[in-house]
Amino acid sequence: MLNQAPLPVLLLPATNTTFRVGQVVAFSGSATDAEDGDLPLTSLQWQVGVRHCPGGVCHTHPLTTTAGATGSIVAPEHGADSYLVVTLTATDSGGRSASVSTDVHPRLVTVTLLSEPAGVHVVFGETRALTPATFQAVVGSHMSVATLSPQQSLSFTGWSSGAAQQHTLLVGDTNIENTARFAPPAGVSYLSDLAWTLAENGAGPVERDRSHGDTPGGDGPPLVVRGVTYAKGLGVRAPSDIRVRVNGACTLFAATLAIDDDVQGGGTIVAGVVVDGRIAFQSPLVDGVTPPIAVSVDLTGVRELRLVVADAGDGNVNDEVDWADARVTCNGPGATVPAAPGAVSALAAGQTAALWWTPVPGASSYRVESGTAHGATDLAVVDVDANSISGMVPLGASWVRVRAGNAWGWSPPSADVRLVVDGTTGAPLAPGDLAATVSGVAVTLTWTPPLTGALPSTYIVEAGLQPDALPQVASTPATTIASAGVPPGTYHVRVRAVTSAGAGPPTSTIVIVVP
Repeated sequence: MLNQAPLPVLLLPATNTTFRVGQVVAFSGSATDAEDGDLPLTSLQWQVGVRHCPGGVCHTHPLTTTAGATGSIVAPEHGADSYLVVTLTATDSGGRSASVSTDVHPRLVTVTLLSEPAGVHVVFGETRALTPATFQAVVGSHMSVATLSPQQSLSFTGWSSGAAQQHTLLVGDTNIENTARFAPPAGVSYLSDLAWTLAENGAGPVERDRSHGDTPGGDGPPLVVRGVTYAKGLGVRAPSDIRVRVNGACTLFAATLAIDDDVQGGGTIVAGVVVDGRIAFQSPLVDGVTPPIAVSVDLTGVRELRLVVADAGDGNVNDEVDWADARVTCNGPGATVPAAPGAVSALAAGQTAALWWTPVPGASSYRVESGTAHGATDLAVVDVDANSISGMVPLGASWVRVRAGNAWGWSPPSADVRLVVDGTTGAPLAPGDLAATVSGVAVTLTWTPPLTGALPSTYIVEAGLQPDALPQVASTPATTIASAGVPPGTYHVRVRAVTSAGAGPPTSTIVIVVP
């Protein structure tokens, strides 16, 4: 009589089971046989291995073997290109065997490594790549992350996460993004020697150490301005936009701006220097005979430097512009991190919360930390460029603090402040630090938000010639307001915050004299 093969059945792991590193993966099963019936535990044999598939070429690493109906194994750390294979083999009394297997795959997250500027080398595990680079990692694994320095004539200044240049990343349950920040090294660096994050040009490429040429790079003539030849600089044709990340590491930009002598007096342009979105320098109308303009811009705390040239409206054929000797002066590794921010305003209205703090000198960004206890960061860690942040948040109470950052690291935290979001909106507290600047008949008022309580929707300004009768004269959602034509006189001024629940108490009254 023919001995039929036994029928093994896998009960665990269940279909679509996944694992994280260090998780206990249980397995169980049974088997029946046409001749023997239910097979005893001694007839059940388990094999567990890791199927490793680097580059799509697979091989198996045996992990364990055991007998019986049940067992378990602690999931090893073996990379995102691996998975577990659990096999149950049943053998009947006649020596005939049959096997059944299941694959158990790891839970994966995406790790994205970026850089400022892009295109630098990073290392993730055993893989080197150019940024931006995306990798898969197993939850619970430990991955080595690193970048090289210097690269592209730039020095590494820090990861956005605050980690060391080379560090071990413990992979959690959510996708990860980290940015390697680079900045010019200590001393003077010419922009023609640095990497740019953007270089747009009216025709052909931006030229390094040459005047504007034709389509191939490096074919432009020398940089010559009113008979003077410059060895270093940038040659562009309007409209152009060059961007360089300095990440708070530099203190000064300088250059000589002019239309190149190659166009023999032609061309008309307007040029500017933009730092973190703010126009720091704007030229007058420049033509081909305008004397060279010395440009100098403070870069303290600046993250991004932009050089912009625009056509003046008469076509760009002769708008060949030189940023001669374009250079930045930067701090070295001995530079210090900024001071901690001062008092932080933590305000809420409904489920909208807002934080505000006074800008810190030398800071190029800020890190907001939130937790369920003093000093904790279990709720959120968010990096921002401005000195405020707002948005919808869950109901509840938290402790928040802010750090100031630059190329050399993060400051100590501000004092913790309690943020309570309960879905209601009460009357606000008084704003603070009301101050006035008077220039002729132009008056500018500034103040700070309340430190705690309800988030104002607007502010009202009350002013008058008599201190006991101050009518409302203006309103604004901002914390500053200006008037260009205030009649002469001595004014008493105060400010109130307003929410949907009404106006709060005023600031202290200040006196303004308009001559």
